[in-house]
Formats: sequence, structure tokens, C-alpha cells
Amino acid sequence: MNRRKKHLLTVIITFTLLTGLLVIQFVWIWRAAEMQGKQFNNTVDMALYKITESISKDKLMCSNICRCFREENEQAFYYNMQNSNDWEKINAIIRKDLEYFEINLEYDFEVIHSKKPHSIFKSNHGSYFKCLDKALQQSGLYLKIKFPGKWEFVLAQIGPMFIISIIFILLITVSFIIALMNYLKERRLAENTRNFIDNMTHEFKTPLANISFANNRIKKDEKIMDSRRLKRYCEIIENESRKLNMQIDEFLKVSASTNRLEETPVNQTDIHAVIIKSLKSMEDQVTERGGNIKMELEATQFTIQGIEFHMMNAIDNILDNAMKYTVKPPEILVRTNSDNSHLYVTFTDNGIGISKEHLQNIFEKYYRVPTGNVHDVKGYGLGLPYVRIVVESAGGKIKVSSKPDKGTTIKISFPLSQIN
Repeated sequence: MNRRKKHLLTVIITFTLLTGLLVIQFVWIWRAAEMQGKQFNNTVDMALYKITESISKDKLMCSNICRCFREENEQAFYYNMQNSNDWEKINAIIRKDLEYFEINLEYDFEVIHSKKPHSIFKSNHGSYFKCLDKALQQSGLYLKIKFPGKWEFVLAQIGPMFIISIIFILLITVSFIIALMNYLKERRLAENTRNFIDNMTHEFKTPLANISFANNRIKKDEKIMDSRRLKRYCEIIENESRKLNMQIDEFLKVSASTNRLEETPVNQTDIHAVIIKSLKSMEDQVTERGGNIKMELEATQFTIQGIEFHMMNAIDNILDNAMKYTVKPPEILVRTNSDNSHLYVTFTDNGIGISKEHLQNIFEKYYRVPTGNVHDVKGYGLGLPYVRIVVESAGGKIKVSSKPDKGTTIKISFPLSQIN
């Protein structure tokens, strides 16, 4: 899975989690409201029990209520008693006992008979009933109370927590969106910078190669080289060209190490052809130092899915290290072979080697192994990290084994699943 798909998957997962969190919050609020409603119902039941106990203590009021319902008028108790003192007494008892249970809501009440169910309420939804048989010593009478603002009260108990939770979720969502937008902006800037560096280095590579070629042709002219001044000019051109090439290579390494190559389209790459080109470019330098470079290309399958330009730079980097980090004439061997599952490319040199304590760190960016008695070896510690990124972009793996003063062996393997 490439980086772009990973980022898209991360965004989708994050939004899904935020949406799920919001749904869970709503479900939690709904269940909390139901629990608050049940708790409210239980509290009202206890309050109604206390109210009936308080009503039963006023015998005269109980007698007047019963007499009201013995009359032939079928209107509700509310219409018969609303202007009497008994109505106010009942209202005062209900208010007092509700306040005792901390129910400070507006309410409506009435006393009804089961056989004469006429009610002042338009519906019984949300109403509470309490049998008054024992209190009034007459069967069929009920105290009915309704709280018009019940659900507003229940929601008010959980409202602040709900609002705070929603605010936090919205803030997290907004923060994620802002962070994502900033990331995409920075990513576009990084891609533009990488493209600029790649284009710039590619533009520099060709003229520098031509300068080096022309300089080598001049050096072969004995008449020109007889002039000490012209010879010095050729040496200056050669040295400065080499420095510029090194800087361009470092630009490429920085570009590759800060921007994953997995987003770059891969193609069919002939590893043998890449190795041959790289060795030819290094051959003169190795020969100049009295060394030797050999190839043993024994692999029967050597075409991989990779990025040829970066693959060649990676091999150049390995060969360049093999040549630079040696006090003896360099002896470099490049061997390829394959089996039923992998293609192997092995680089062996006779350089100063790397101690065990440094081997585990050589693929870290900006890490440089102490070179001991090898002086004037310049670099930024980006070479081998760059090689690893290039190899991994082609689905390969890289291993290094080395002993001080014995040389280094670098083995790169590519799975056959990546090979056409």
C-alpha cells in the first residue's frame, strides 16, 4: 500500500471513529435520559405515597371528597371543588411533599373515580396515578398528577454534560480538519520542492558529464598537457566537476530520504544493464588507483520492478564507498545470482571495514562511521539510507556484513514476485 492510500485510509478511519464517537454519545445521552426518567418516576411514586398518607390525616377533607363523588353530577372533582378550601389544602399537601422529594416542577392534579373517568386532562400520557382507597375509605378513587415540563426537567439534568461532549467532539473534528489541510499544504510544498530538486539535478548532470568528457579529451592531448598552466587548469576543472557531482548526488539523496520513493512510478529495470553502466563509470577511477573491479553476473532472472535512475545512483553510491573507504588499491567484486524465490546482488570490497558497534547504525540518516586513517572523505551520512530507500521501493532487502581491515559485503535481495 503506497503512502497516498495510507493517508486516505487514515482520514477515512479518523472520520469514521469521530462519527462513531458522536453516535455513541447520542446513544449514551438517550440511555441517560431514560435512566433519569425512570429515576424521576420512582421519586414521583414515593412522593405520591407520602401525599396519600398526608391526605388521610385530614378526616374532614377526606369526607368532603367522598361526598363530592356521591353526588349525581358526573363532572370531575376539579370542577366541583376548585373553589373550595379543600382544593387548596390538597394542593398545599402535594406541593409540600413534592418539594420534600426535590421535585420543583409545575404540575396539574385532580381526583377521579374509576367509574366516572371524566378528566380535565386532554390525555393520560405522562400522568401518574395513586389509589386513594385506604386514605378515603372508598373504592375507585385515584389521585392523578401530571407534570407538563417533565422531559424538559430530565434533559436539563444531563444537558450540560451532553453539550460539553458535543463541543469537545466538534473541536476535535475541526482540529483534525485544520491539521489535515495544513498537512496537505505542506505535502504539496514538499512535492514541489522534490520535483524542483530532481529537475535541477537532472539538468546539471548532463552538462557536467559533457564538461568531464571534454576535460578528459583535453588531458589526452600531449601538447596541451606539456603546458604546466593548462595542465593546472584541467586539474581545477576536474576537481570542481567532481565536487559539483558530489553535491548533486547529495541533493538526490536528500530528496529521496525526505520523500518516499513508493509514490514514484516503477518500471521494468534490467539490473545487469544498470550494474554494467555503473561499473564502466567507476572503472577509470579504480584503475587510476591501481585497483580492479570485477563482475560475475550469474543470475538467470535479473529484471525487476524498480526506478532505474535511482537504482543506478544507489549502485554508484555503493561502488563509490567501496573505492573511497580503502587504504589499499581497491578490489571490488559485483556478483549476481538467483534461486527459485529471489534475485541476489552482492558487492564485496577490500576496504577498511566497519566495526560491529557501528553496523547497526549505518542506515540512519546523517550517521557517519569514523574513518580512522582514511582522511578527506566528505559526505553527509545520507548515502546508505538513500540506498536502503531505493532498494525497499523495489520490494527488496539489504544486509551488510563487515570486519575491520577485512572489507565489507553488501547483499541486496529482490523477491521474485517483483520480477517479471
